[in-house]
Amino acid sequence: MNRGWRWIAIAATCSMVMRPLPAKAQSAGGETAATALFDEAHKLMGQRRYAEACPKFAESEHLAPSGGTLINLAECYEHTNQTASAWVAWRDAAARADAAGKADAEKHALARAAALEPTLSKLTIAIGPTSDVPGLAIARDGIDVGRAEFGVAIPVDPGHHVVEAKAPEKKPWSSSIDVAARQTEARVTVTLEDEPKPV
Repeated sequence: MNRGWRWIAIAATCSMVMRPLPAKAQSAGGETAATALFDEAHKLMGQRRYAEACPKFAESEHLAPSGGTLINLAECYEHTNQTASAWVAWRDAAARADAAGKADAEKHALARAAALEPTLSKLTIAIGPTSDVPGLAIARDGIDVGRAEFGVAIPVDPGHHVVEAKAPEKKPWSSSIDVAARQTEARVTVTLEDEPKPV
């Protein structure tokens, strides 16, 4: 399949739009790998092997961003019940369609994202009263969490999540939580303890 122009399904009527690759140059090796990954993921999707297809679509999108790949990735995430990831992918696809002047594709992607919103699971990371100290750093599943996210219910995919925290002169802290599908009140509270002082 030629990744220079990707066909994107935007409605049940199977009307199609084409989106070119971004203007910025892609390396030949990266583009070749992205095309191979996209084709393999597309084949796996056809075989309903979604768990294998999604990482390949994601890596293809990373190597050579494309609205078509992003839409396929969103579809794949929905099939694996990664609702938050699908929601983000649809919103990103809508933004790209808007930038490309593809109003129908934007409308379709926004509608798909809106349909997912009632199903989203959410996780709140709260900070204990004595733990909001200078230098506090928190990560969720290995990804840094910004201070603005503290205390906010953030959409996450259902499943197992690990929250870690560290700060100067505090013991490293971690907690794991299983978030159910559609659960909106999952919560972990970071509670740091002082490192023992040298004797």
